[in-house]
Amino acid sequence: MIRKLAVLLVSAFILPSLALAQNAPQSIATDKSASPEMIWWDNNNKLYGFFICFRDWGSGCEIRGTAHWERDVFVNDYTENIKGKPTKMRDSFIDITPNSHTLVAAVETSDGKMRTLITTRSTRR
Repeated sequence: MIRKLAVLLVSAFILPSLALAQNAPQSIATDKSASPEMIWWDNNNKLYGFFICFRDWGSGCEIRGTAHWERDVFVNDYTENIKGKPTKMRDSFIDITPNSHTLVAAVETSDGKMRTLITTRSTRR
């Protein structure tokens, strides 16, 4: 099935065994640096893989979770080490159009609910 994915400032058609790669803004405030990102379909696990490189964090590149569709929302679930404890994180790409999307980054709280950390709107220039 072809799903239109207008995520990470680009529009593309994602098919099994194909990948979407791009340089995304690293700093929302300055928009000066770019980080390579790649999303691919893992047919065995029926999930998207999510790979990213951080230039200004000193952490290099990593596979950052697995992504899936929840109706019209593209969701990437991953874990970050916060205060020495693995913590569930979630990036939700909402309001996706060919020229824009909104990213909602959230963290799991002690009661198991997701709390929004930041919401950003990106528009293709």
